[in-house]
Amino acid sequence: MSWYNKPGSVVSIGFFRKSLVGDISRQRNFCPDGENLTVEGRTFNNIRFADINSANVIEQSYAGQCIFTNDLGDPQRIRVSRTVNNPDTINVTGFEAQIQQTLDFLPGFLENTGVVLNYTRVRSGGDNDVQLFNVAEDTYNLIGYYEDSFLEARLAYNHQSSIQRQGGSSFIGGNTIIAPRGQLDFSGAIKPMKGLEIRAEVFNITQSSRTEYLGVEELFRLYEYDGRTYSLSATYRF
Repeated sequence: MSWYNKPGSVVSIGFFRKSLVGDISRQRNFCPDGENLTVEGRTFNNIRFADINSANVIEQSYAGQCIFTNDLGDPQRIRVSRTVNNPDTINVTGFEAQIQQTLDFLPGFLENTGVVLNYTRVRSGGDNDVQLFNVAEDTYNLIGYYEDSFLEARLAYNHQSSIQRQGGSSFIGGNTIIAPRGQLDFSGAIKPMKGLEIRAEVFNITQSSRTEYLGVEELFRLYEYDGRTYSLSATYRF
């Protein structure tokens, strides 16, 4: 449902419900416990989770990880990933809301400003506690901008809640979770003469990082940090 209250402005809201059947997912670090596995002519025997109480000191060092017995009779680490079809139906529901509004009713230079606000909420579930992976349950964007014939500027903040990625039958259990993250970006440009545009951009002003953990925050898995990035460019069209 949308309402266009003036040129360049809209207020909208939408609800959705979908059912996913046979969803294809990737299981990482899957351990086929108790099985033998043959890949390209090579057989991996006695695949299992390493036992910390094993009499073999090598196996003790791999405690909780997926191992097999190699040709020398020693335990060795193995990592297995597989693609599977989910036999259960995943029901996905949610709604989207957006406000895009020019503020031309304001006095002076403020008449060239505007805002964009949008929010998306997604929930999923079904039999056997299935869910939709790799999707944030809550996402929102806040944007403020200024535009005239000489100058344009845009400041945008986007935020997403935690994202759960598909896991496998790991000893520690659970899936990989990407921690909530927000980022502030800026872009601006001037047009000093016909055909010429000089643009400046700053990405990740807040210097946000990306963190992943396994099930609980204490089981840290990944940390990525790109820092603040600057960009300056000039374009001439003729």
